[in-house]
Amino acid sequence: MTNFIETPNQKQGACAENPDVAPCSSDTDCRAGVTDPEGEGVFTGLCVPINNTTKSCEVNAWCPLPKDSNPPKPAKMIAVENFTVLIKNNIQFNKFNFFKHNILGSNASYLKSCRYHRQSDPECPIFILGDIVSEAGEDFKELAIEGGVFSIMIEWNCNLDLNEQACKPNYKFRRLDKENRKKTISPGYNFRFPKYYKDAKGIETRTLVKAYGIRFMVEVIGQVSGKQQMGTPGAEAVEPIGYFTLPHRCPCVTCDLAGGHGSTCFSVLPGIHPLVTSRLQVQCANNDNIAASEIII
Repeated sequence: MTNFIETPNQKQGACAENPDVAPCSSDTDCRAGVTDPEGEGVFTGLCVPINNTTKSCEVNAWCPLPKDSNPPKPAKMIAVENFTVLIKNNIQFNKFNFFKHNILGSNASYLKSCRYHRQSDPECPIFILGDIVSEAGEDFKELAIEGGVFSIMIEWNCNLDLNEQACKPNYKFRRLDKENRKKTISPGYNFRFPKYYKDAKGIETRTLVKAYGIRFMVEVIGQVSGKQQMGTPGAEAVEPIGYFTLPHRCPCVTCDLAGGHGSTCFSVLPGIHPLVTSRLQVQCANNDNIAASEIII
């Protein structure tokens, strides 16, 4: 989460809909039981005044209705820029009896202290969020206001006739959501979630949060070849992994392997809470190849 808007103390009741959504001049404009796709509730059948000049249809909903169209500037949680993400990625090509993971060193102290850098440390699997955004050519402070969607691509291109130690991952970053925000109806990435509680009178109440954040799509692709291992010109496999979402809850990740059938999805954490160390494990497999990723925040 990089930014948020709260609508506190909502209770179930009747209140005026947003006049931009359901303007009215009389009750006949507000047919009872009807819902507007852009609205927050069900019409009661009444046209009620908002002020001396404006009326809108009354709805049964959580009231007061949220006013969350304008995110705060600057973003409230800009410190997220310094958070880190550890990506564990394993690949296995059964035809070659070849297995590799992206944590290349055997020194535990190195892994604790390293941070990915394209020039000085391109093999480190720990990434600073701000660096991921800048590698994609974006400004974090601007991005944090409305959020965004990014691809982290892990590319493996390995020739097993050479030294297997030369088989190393290459990381690429790019922004996926539409770049021209002025022409985008819903720019960035956001979602809503409620926090329920009972007030002093025992009435169910909630705070509605509209959260803006960064969503990562982790892609793993690659090819491995080697004449000596197979006695043939080699083989190629491409293995999309799935995606990981920060900080919203993770749906079950759909796994797909090119050229394979009946791919399987394993061990997906059912929920992730913002700002809590979280872990997601995904494994995809077919008859020939296996690709697995684990992401820790």
